[in-house]
This record gives sequence, structure tokens and C-alpha cells, in this order.
Amino acid sequence: MAGLIPRSVYVRMCAGEWWKAPRTGGASNISGTFTINGQPGDRYNCSNSDTVIFPVCAGETNLYRVVNADKITKFFLSIEGHLMTVVATDASYTNPFTTREIMLGPDQTTDVLVTMDQLAGRYYIAVRAYPSAEGVVFDNTTTTTAILENPAYESV
Repeated sequence: MAGLIPRSVYVRMCAGEWWKAPRTGGASNISGTFTINGQPGDRYNCSNSDTVIFPVCAGETNLYRVVNADKITKFFLSIEGHLMTVVATDASYTNPFTTREIMLGPDQTTDVLVTMDQLAGRYYIAVRAYPSAEGVVFDNTTTTTAILENPAYESV
């Protein structure tokens, strides 16, 4: 694991769901959207005016603690153009392995190291549901609500 030393701070990403319950008080059949750190993303007009942005610097390796804050849904999470090295799950160290996406069960946490080895720019962080039961209705959208942004990035 030489060379994979994260900064002294870590960033927490919480994946969850947003529900719009019917006025009757009855249960919804599927969630309204998925969220990262409470935001449903720039594809939804109910989002905060500011999308969640994680500032990064080229060449650095950051530690992200990814939390599935949902009680039912399993999630896939990926970071556009970046590989993640999984180093711990549920507060237990694991043999490191590198992957493009991680799967988190309900209430699961996964610690990943991400090296900022791409060109300066904005890279989406995406969350998608993992349906494990046949015939069950689920939210089939992908939330892209958080962005890794290199400070050298200039918006056009």
C-alpha cells in the first residue's frame, strides 16, 4: 500500500433516498430520488442551488468514508473517470482492492482511497439502486448530485 497515504482528514459521503409521501399518508411505492449528502442532484428542480462539491487537488490521494444511510436499498456508487481503492468496510480494515464502483448494503460504510490522477475538471459522483429481488418496483434513476472539482477548473 506504499504511496497510498491519504490526507489527515477524510470526507464523508452519505447516500440515501428522498421520499414524497402521498397526501393520504399512505406508503409510496418507490422513492422520489436518491441523494448524496442530502441533495438529489442537479437533474432535479428541488435541489439546493448549490450541488455538493468536494474540492480536490491534482495528484493528491483522499480518503472518503461512503455511508449508505438507507434502511432498505442497496446502492452502487462510482466516481466518473476515477478508480477507488477499498481499504475498510464497516470499520474493519480489509485487504485493499481497486474498483470502478462499490456496492453498499443498507447502513453499510466503506472507506475508499481516490487518487486525483485525471485532468483538471469536474467529475460526477453517481449513485444507483441495486435491485436484488425479482418483480419488485424500485427507483431506476441514477443520481449525480456530487462533484469532485479540481480548483484549477474554470467554468465556461
